[in-house]
Amino acid sequence: MNVRHLFTIGAVGVVLCCNSFAARGAELAPDKAQQADEPELSDVQRVELEAKLMEVLHERLKVATRCVAAVQASFDAQTVTLGDLIEAKLALNEAQLAVATTRKQRLDIMQRNVALLRQMEKKTELLYRVGTRGGEAARYARAKRTRLTAEIELMREQLKAER
Repeated sequence: MNVRHLFTIGAVGVVLCCNSFAARGAELAPDKAQQADEPELSDVQRVELEAKLMEVLHERLKVATRCVAAVQASFDAQTVTLGDLIEAKLALNEAQLAVATTRKQRLDIMQRNVALLRQMEKKTELLYRVGTRGGEAARYARAKRTRLTAEIELMREQLKAER
């Protein structure tokens, strides 16, 4: 299995996860009856769980960084597409966002996301206009929707500072 296969499998998983998360939001939120049945975490358990979470988040960041390096090398060798490279960079930005500790860091990462998504949208639009593979109407609409969602999230984060 080569880097492209690993990346493709990972990208499919990320896309499936991201696309299904919003639809399953209510399903993922525990109801009040279920919460009452579950024991609350002690302070020690909470601290241990938070430490483990940060450890896993940092591990994901390391893996995403290695993935971008591998996909960049494959892109330079012309064995993967620009879309593959952009998706790897978006996954890295997501991992960075999860460990960001300051508002400035979050805004910088979100701005990079919007720029990458705008680049991906333009690439998809060009393919759409010439009617070639990779530019199907649904793919173009999805690229545009994803970029608009990222812009909305960025604007909301920017408005938080105004309050």
